Amino acid sequence: MFFGGGQRKDTGRGKNMDIELPVTLEDLYNGNEKLATVKRRIVCRNCKGKAHLPRCAECGACPKEKKMVHRRAGPGMVVQQEVMVESKEKCKREDKRLTATIEKGMPDAEEIVFKYESEQKPGQIPGDVVLKLKTTPHPMFTRSRDSLSMKIAIPLRAALLGFETSFKHLDGHTVTLKRTTVTKPGQVIRIKGEGMPKHGTPSEFGDLTITFSVDFPTTVEAALAQGLEKLLPTFSASDLRILSS
Repeated sequence: MFFGGGQRKDTGRGKNMDIELPVTLEDLYNGNEKLATVKRRIVCRNCKGKAHLPRCAECGACPKEKKMVHRRAGPGMVVQQEVMVESKEKCKREDKRLTATIEKGMPDAEEIVFKYESEQKPGQIPGDVVLKLKTTPHPMFTRSRDSLSMKIAIPLRAALLGFETSFKHLDGHTVTLKRTTVTKPGQVIRIKGEGMPKHGTPSEFGDLTITFSVDFPTTVEAALAQGLEKLLPTFSASDLRILSS
């Protein structure tokens, strides 16, 4: 992947280069290594008068440099003044490959810093390259710190009679879910230890919460309606309650 990036000032040094690094929830759960290729300017070392060398062939002018000069401001008076002058060094552009180690449980927006790997300029200490993690949306799970959440839609029969199902987690292990009681629309259950690994202590995990929705049929056939009338308890108008908002 190739990146540009904004830059921010680091007092006394060159500017840092801030880059957003996309990562998946699987990367943050399992840990991974991600490659970023950064476009930057570097100073050509020992290339003056050596343009014939392959390593110097692409070297050109560097940005102007600041220089303090003395100017006469009047009789017997000399002042210092900062001016921009042409650099005597040569520079070129390169693609710098950086390998970022994604640790288990790292939070979104975590910064991975590569010291002194930003753009170079003669007479200046380079700034840092700062990779900022950006989690891409996951089709099944949503993360909040060490917790994960997901939604499951079940048919009315499963909501009333119970069900058993399973799904694959972020590392491929199977999570089995069994319900033997009535599941209400909007009901939330919590499964301990099935959330994200905790950054710094990856042997510990947060929890997974599951919110259920119930798919009701759009119509009920007459024969089924008669059977339900026999099975379900009767109700009267007093059983219908208006709830406060």
